[in-house]
Amino acid sequence: MNPYWTLGVANLATSSGIVVALWGAFEFSESGGPAPRWTWIVFLGTGLAYGIGFGLWIWSTLPTGSWPAYILWISLLVYFALLLIGLTRRYQRREPLERRQVKWVLYGFYIALLPQVLLGLAALAGIYLTSRPLGAALNLAWLAIPLGFVIAVVGYRFLDIDQLISATASYSLVGIALLGGALVFIPKVARAASDAIGVAPETGQWMLSLALAGVLVPVHRALRPWIDRRLFAERYALAQSFERLLGELSSCTHAEELTKLSGARLDALLHPESIVIYARAGDAFTPIFARGRAAPPAFEAGSLLVHTLESQARPLFAGATKLDPFERAALQTLGVEVVTPTLLNVTLIAFTCLGPKRSGDIYTQTDLALLAAVAHASSEVLARLDQAAIAREAGEMQAALRRYVPGAVVQQISQGQELEPREREVSILFVDIRDYTRFAAVRPAEDVFATVNEHTERVSALVQSQGGVLVEFNGDGMMAVFGAPEPLPSKERAAVEAARKIVDSMPPSLAVGVGVATGPAFVGNLRASDRLIWSAIGSTTNLAARLQSLTRELRASIALDATTHARAGYVCADFVRHEKVAIRGREVREEVFALPLRPVPAHD
Repeated sequence: MNPYWTLGVANLATSSGIVVALWGAFEFSESGGPAPRWTWIVFLGTGLAYGIGFGLWIWSTLPTGSWPAYILWISLLVYFALLLIGLTRRYQRREPLERRQVKWVLYGFYIALLPQVLLGLAALAGIYLTSRPLGAALNLAWLAIPLGFVIAVVGYRFLDIDQLISATASYSLVGIALLGGALVFIPKVARAASDAIGVAPETGQWMLSLALAGVLVPVHRALRPWIDRRLFAERYALAQSFERLLGELSSCTHAEELTKLSGARLDALLHPESIVIYARAGDAFTPIFARGRAAPPAFEAGSLLVHTLESQARPLFAGATKLDPFERAALQTLGVEVVTPTLLNVTLIAFTCLGPKRSGDIYTQTDLALLAAVAHASSEVLARLDQAAIAREAGEMQAALRRYVPGAVVQQISQGQELEPREREVSILFVDIRDYTRFAAVRPAEDVFATVNEHTERVSALVQSQGGVLVEFNGDGMMAVFGAPEPLPSKERAAVEAARKIVDSMPPSLAVGVGVATGPAFVGNLRASDRLIWSAIGSTTNLAARLQSLTRELRASIALDATTHARAGYVCADFVRHEKVAIRGREVREEVFALPLRPVPAHD
């Protein structure tokens, strides 16, 4: 092939790549907002300038000096400057998870540019690279740039990028010190030593280099914690807090103390949306500690989840764990992202379910290692406690999590109807009192109790008037199901009408947020603690709870998913459509329809 054609194709590809890379840096995520339109002119201009400079530099035979090369290098400098500006702009505006993705992109650029920087430093010292194989190997570092983008999109859970950056920064500083010493000091010292003891200078340089490397290894170990404290202060503080927690766990003398301490501290340190600790109770694992929105169901001791945790013996991501449909629905309802087993010898005796972090960040491999350390410390404590006392305390904690049975379900039971869990389509409603903590903090306990009791009775009556079943109370929040246990025609409309009536019935001192979602769920009797409860579990339940949480962000009183809105008809005609809304725990952005605050009352 004609080499000029090859260079032309390479030039065109590189110029286009510059434009695309700049666009990606400025438009990498939707959460940061769109970039100004004029930036496209700058992107295209930079790519065009590079292409012209490269072409003139390669093909020009005019005696005009090196001005085409100046165009080439200036365009490259502008490109890297704009790339850094774009990535910095996005980093500052992003959520924690997206910041983690940007770090992978920047890390790829760092790995790609580091060999070039080292070659430049060596050239300043008068050392030039003459080995073609070594030069080709160093050029392979440029592959780190596209690899960084790929990992940022699909593999950001692969490694803890903060740990990787910390280790790379430490090794880089140590490596630069080693290179500087090898280039500047070692030759002079080697020559002086060779004159003094009669050793060849080359041998002296090798011996001194090895000695310097031996000194720098412990320097790296001391430097790494210092870098952690400066660059990743929050992560360093988290690791120190876990170290203190491990010490506190080892001093526990009762199973109840151990459970409450580990549950409360994990909640405070990792800030999960929900946390449930399960312990073995006969032929099932039932909850003994729970914080979150949904009623935690029990898991059979012979279930696939239990077998997987027992065989793997390490924290697992719920989405990557082999589960049957019912178990997956149960974990989706709880919003579980990570499950951590606690084993006594090789037998599973407890496990902890953690929901997504409230910050939106992921659980890193470092987080999983810390959770594994907590599980190991807990198992050591349980091993030295009296097993009969553990069983007794577990039973007492399980009894504290008992639930009631809804009236509509009592009717079906009295008629001898089966209520075994099965999948069916339902509409789920979640309602929650706004600013409940602040409301309760300034009022006497008896007033708070009376207000919440009145609110519960009001919501229960409105839900039942529309054919729904109130299945869960959780302090200031409630969950209702429409379309089960008995089928309900127009269940979506009934749920929305109930939501509107709940909002309109609130006194001036109270405000609520309501979320409604429609879809498949496992509905029926679920084992929880020492009895059966009737509830609905699955992704639809989780979505309804997420929509309720979104009402604050959308400045709305009610939020619906697209299915509910499409089927409810005229009762939600005044809802406002929000496109591409990020819902935590959902991989794709979805349409949400919201009723703004202070809505116009609906007309029948």
